[in-house]
Amino acid sequence: MKSKKVLLGTYVIFSSFSLLLSLQITSDTAGQNVSVTASIPNDKNFLIDKKSEILKTPDQNITIELTGAYSGNKDTLYGAIANSQNSQVQNFNGQTSINMTIDTTKATGEQGSLFFAGQGGTMTFNTNLSIRFTTNSNIGAGIFLSDIYQTKDPGGNDQLGTFNFNKNLIVDTTGVTGSGYIFNLNQQKAEMYINYNKNNSGEALGNNTIQLTGDIRLNGKNAILGINLNNSNSYILGKEDYTSGNFNLHLSEGGKWIVTANDVHINNLNIQNNGDPNNNTGLNSTDLNASMSMIDIATRKMTQGFTTPQTIHINTLSGNNGVFRIMVDLPKNQGDLITIQNKNNGAQTHYIQIFQKTADLANITNDVSLKVAEIINGGDDLTFNALPTTIGLYTYTAQISKERQNAGYRWVIYQKKTNPDNPDNPDNPDKKPAEIQDTLVRWMSLQYRIYRIQTDSINKHIDELTFTRKKHNVWANYFLGKQSYEQSKDHYQTFQSGYDWGMNSNNLRHFAGGFFDYTKMKDYDISYNGEVDSIGFGAYYQSTIFLNKKTTIDFDAKMKYTYSSLEYSGKNGLANANFLDSYHLFFIGTRLGGKIGLDKKNTLFLEPSAQAGIGFMNGGFINIIDQPTQTNFGAQQDSAKITSIKTNLSFGKKFQDRNNYWDIRAKTYYAYDNNTGGDITLIDVNPTDRILFNTVADHRMGIGIDANTSINDTIRLYASFERTFFSNYNTNYLIYFGARISFNSDIFKNLRRNNTNNISNQNNSGKTKDTKKQGKIIFGKNARPLPKLIKEE
Repeated sequence: MKSKKVLLGTYVIFSSFSLLLSLQITSDTAGQNVSVTASIPNDKNFLIDKKSEILKTPDQNITIELTGAYSGNKDTLYGAIANSQNSQVQNFNGQTSINMTIDTTKATGEQGSLFFAGQGGTMTFNTNLSIRFTTNSNIGAGIFLSDIYQTKDPGGNDQLGTFNFNKNLIVDTTGVTGSGYIFNLNQQKAEMYINYNKNNSGEALGNNTIQLTGDIRLNGKNAILGINLNNSNSYILGKEDYTSGNFNLHLSEGGKWIVTANDVHINNLNIQNNGDPNNNTGLNSTDLNASMSMIDIATRKMTQGFTTPQTIHINTLSGNNGVFRIMVDLPKNQGDLITIQNKNNGAQTHYIQIFQKTADLANITNDVSLKVAEIINGGDDLTFNALPTTIGLYTYTAQISKERQNAGYRWVIYQKKTNPDNPDNPDNPDKKPAEIQDTLVRWMSLQYRIYRIQTDSINKHIDELTFTRKKHNVWANYFLGKQSYEQSKDHYQTFQSGYDWGMNSNNLRHFAGGFFDYTKMKDYDISYNGEVDSIGFGAYYQSTIFLNKKTTIDFDAKMKYTYSSLEYSGKNGLANANFLDSYHLFFIGTRLGGKIGLDKKNTLFLEPSAQAGIGFMNGGFINIIDQPTQTNFGAQQDSAKITSIKTNLSFGKKFQDRNNYWDIRAKTYYAYDNNTGGDITLIDVNPTDRILFNTVADHRMGIGIDANTSINDTIRLYASFERTFFSNYNTNYLIYFGARISFNSDIFKNLRRNNTNNISNQNNSGKTKDTKKQGKIIFGKNARPLPKLIKEE
């Protein structure tokens, strides 16, 4: 007998010790991050019982791990984290925010919840509340449950439990198991209010952020769920399981409900947008933070196609400019429906945005008459307009007719069967090219815009200005420019540098060298922004032949390779775009020009030239995920082979003395490119629907002014300004500065003495050949100072 008492005592002590260990609370030094490990039902209501140990700081982060099993019935239900029963009032006021991360992957059962209110209990959150879950967490009968608890009134008047959320509320049930309910109103007088003033017609309690990813359930005759979403950061993403009750919903300033399944039942709906939704940036967006207030039962099922019609049931409608997204299947003459019992006094205008699998529009074999909305009572001053729907490359706008229906009205789509001779252009809905088509073509023009900068804007002839006596030359250029194509604006800067080695042979001066350049281009557009970093290198040859004292001829040859790295981000229609990341360019070109003196002093001159080249660039692409269908569409571009021709004419005046030279010139030119890049193919969400754009030639005129100087046959400076006209791709401005330094004192051979100007020649060592009589150096009149010997009298 004695041994049994000892064993019993040991068991009691051990059991008590185990219970003490089942709830574990730890925190960091500051107390801001608290971890709780609890077992249900043993540790139920721990957030209330241990509030002082868990809620320590204004911004409280709580990590919760629950094990055990949800259980309970109408007499024993509970909340694993917090309870409010027997007319208790539980308030959470002391924190600015409570952020919970909950792991219930080891919890079983379906009868309990995380937070519970019953038998007249009220739980109020006057703090920002955020709740997220570990994947595969079990949330039982719901996160917030108002359910029957120890009721005694057969009429159910004591079936009451209330939750109030007066600040921000963010709950994400993605990946959970169990019911999936955020709110479960499962008794006759269950009440839950989210940013909703129940004493003032549901007005918002503040500009609170409400983000609810999960489902709701109403199963109470007089149950009330009131939600006010009054900003674009607020939304419901989930379905409603409805048996009975009253769901009062206010949507404004971008608040929205994206319905994932089931019908919608709303007692009082107040939905408003500021202004005509046709002008709203969220018109065709499925972004949860888009700026349009709406109820959307269409876009989440576009990926699977139309299956079962859904209905939006509204008892009383109020507001203005509200948007309803629905889906139809015109070939089968079926679709979603908006059913309204009554409307508030005053005229109202709302909008219906209709979604349809676009590939099915070519298969309408019978005329369609499809009701998409109705009001049962009244509706003389109720209007529904159709909103355009952009899917892939096209915009579709249904034609809706308002008709009398008993004591109310209905709105109907009438659609003619597909014309087999013209299946791609049915009469209704109205199919038009979407703005995205122009946007895609505009972005693909980047191929040519890079080509223009690399082969024209920063491709310049090197003018030595004087007949240099130095072998080695280094130079650097800086370009600052802007070019435009429709809404795209390219701002670019280029640094360019090179080296060449000069040679002199009789009346021919020629040199060869290499160069590299770096270009930074920033591209701004209403639908995208981006940057292009281009690195180029190449080689060139230039020569000048002196025909006489007033006339020279120049010949240039150049080849260049450029690699361009792209970094782009889309917006508006290109928000989900995947862009090409690089272009490669190879260019080879020649130039033939000259300089012709016009007056006896040889200070005025004309400088005509012509150049031609050919460039090769790789093709490109842009892929976009269509938001409603989650299907790829976009554009592809062929590789480019572009032939360029340019003619120039400059008129200038020069000034020079023994060692220095400078001139100023006004110029004009005409340029032609035989195409503006590879042909572009637009590809719709239906990949058999393709549009080919053949790029056209580009013609342009340009004007500019240049200034050049040479100092002591060593330093040469250049400056230029120019712009173009009459092109789709105009250069708004191009400013160019350059410097060239010649060094090494080796003297090149002088020109041989000829019959007209008695020029003699020097060898490369700088020694003059023997002559009968040494003369003095004078300057020729051919725009370039030349060594010249004359006989003294």
